[in-house]
Amino acid sequence: MNILHNTMCLLLSRYLALPLNVVTGILLARVLGPEELGRYALMVWLPSVLAGPMSLGLGNANLYFGARDRGLGPSLVANSFAVSLGFFFIVICLLCGFPRIAVFEFPLGLTIMHFVAPLLDLPFRLATMFAMNLLNAWEDHAHYRITEIIQTVAYFVCCIVAVFVLHMGLWGFIGAQIAASIVTSLYTIRCLWRHKCLSLRMDWDLLRRSLSYGMQVQVGSITRIGGQKLDELILLYFTGMRELGLLTLARNLTNRFRVIPYSLSTIIGPRLSKADQEAFVLAATATRRMTVVMSGVVAMSVIAVGPLVPLVYGQAYIDVVLPVRIFLLMLIPLGMQRMFAVFMLAVGETTVFLQSVAIGAIAVVLLDFVLIPSLGVNGAVIASAIAITIETYYVGRAFLRYSNMRCAELFKPTMEDSAYFVSQYKVLIGKARGEG
Repeated sequence: MNILHNTMCLLLSRYLALPLNVVTGILLARVLGPEELGRYALMVWLPSVLAGPMSLGLGNANLYFGARDRGLGPSLVANSFAVSLGFFFIVICLLCGFPRIAVFEFPLGLTIMHFVAPLLDLPFRLATMFAMNLLNAWEDHAHYRITEIIQTVAYFVCCIVAVFVLHMGLWGFIGAQIAASIVTSLYTIRCLWRHKCLSLRMDWDLLRRSLSYGMQVQVGSITRIGGQKLDELILLYFTGMRELGLLTLARNLTNRFRVIPYSLSTIIGPRLSKADQEAFVLAATATRRMTVVMSGVVAMSVIAVGPLVPLVYGQAYIDVVLPVRIFLLMLIPLGMQRMFAVFMLAVGETTVFLQSVAIGAIAVVLLDFVLIPSLGVNGAVIASAIAITIETYYVGRAFLRYSNMRCAELFKPTMEDSAYFVSQYKVLIGKARGEG
């Protein structure tokens, strides 16, 4: 099973699930409206921020160690379950203590309950993430794809039930997310059982090594998420809930296209861990060819988004067109950044990842204070675009130094690239004519 085949299968499964994601996003936007959508973004803000710290970096460690030694599987599973169960206990304690703290209220009609209840999703989300990283490390891409599909379908079905059967609004979408995470985590447990890796016997030395590697990566992830959430809070402070809702929708729409570089990096990540010349060539070739593909996708999407957004989402979201276009243009450097970062993490160079993320987070926050007061949501998007460019430049230079490769060598087209694209074009034409 080659890289192209696995990447295309992962892309296909994600794009088959894309209509459900789009319909769910439309349902979320239509039912809640811009203001309630902003409130929803605030409610899921805490789970997004805590997902990193509470995982203790074990997801990244599972991928790192699982790709090197399949025999560590049962111990990695046991360590992961222990972390998930520990956090579940913490959330239950918070909910039990809720009646004593419910008297406190926040602005915009929010209470402690609005922030604590969504945390029930986290233990199951963490368990799923831990298991999926192990499946990826073992190159079990079939079950990896099915897990993603189950999560998407479960969330869609739960949203439909919550809105049209139970007639729930904001809380219905929160409950749907929790229910979908529970269903998905049960499936991943079944996958681990079939791999004969279910175990409750923890390996403390492996846990120590996992934490040592994983926490370094996680600090970078936390910094990135923290920068994004500060970006949202600064926008909320200067402009209000509506602008936050527009930014949320712009990011959600753009994320539909990030699936291309993320799918490729998911497939080749375990193979880059060898850190040999073949890994260098693989990373460079994948980056170069992906950049060509993303340029075409972005060009078509920038044109199409103008008439489609107001048509699909309504005139209330007409101001989101420009932010979406800016985010789409940034998918090209973001794809390169993703490939460089995955390579550096696969070979254990976590410091570079930490430094690049810190630089990007600092840049976006500083630029927010300059641009948002005068430009609103467009200022927040421009700040993010500049930060992405800076971060890509930094991690790209680190990749070139580590691989002893020159920039011209990295991006110079080769005859192999031309032959590759021609061959893929012929395959697509042949299948379209029924010859494949």
